Amino acid sequence: MTISRRAALAAPLAGLQLVRAEPPLDAGDLAPLFRLQSSDGSWLALETFRGRLVLLNFWATWCAPCRREIPDLIKIFRDFGPRGVHVLGVSVDESGWRGVRPFVAQYKIPYPILLADRETKRRYRPGIETLPYTLLLDREGRVLSSFNTALDEARFRSLLTAALQPGRA
Repeated sequence: MTISRRAALAAPLAGLQLVRAEPPLDAGDLAPLFRLQSSDGSWLALETFRGRLVLLNFWATWCAPCRREIPDLIKIFRDFGPRGVHVLGVSVDESGWRGVRPFVAQYKIPYPILLADRETKRRYRPGIETLPYTLLLDREGRVLSSFNTALDEARFRSLLTAALQPGRA
């Protein structure tokens, strides 16, 4: 029996379900809302952070650039939290809390870590296809800037200092 090249290429994909991705988020877009479970068991909704700047960081335990970025995010959380900036980490790990909670404990992450559900992953695609994916949201929940790369402490500080200027965000 001979099979066509198209059939041979499609066979490994036969069991996959395609997920329709949302268009990429641009500056000025309202960030999609979510309600996700935190590593401490509580549920957090993005809309509860309205009125504060939010640094929304999508990451995974297996992502080397994400792991390098976490110590800088911890410093930013401690230094900018009192100035009205809230850091939220959203893990996209498929292993769920089984893999994420030990990681959070090992790195001593003090800011809320949430676990993305299927709908949140869909709504933040294509951004989360490259990790880390970080969005800076203004006080109304609109995207000020987004990055598909790890940022260092100096870059975070520069972005947040500018966003905290009067009349800016």
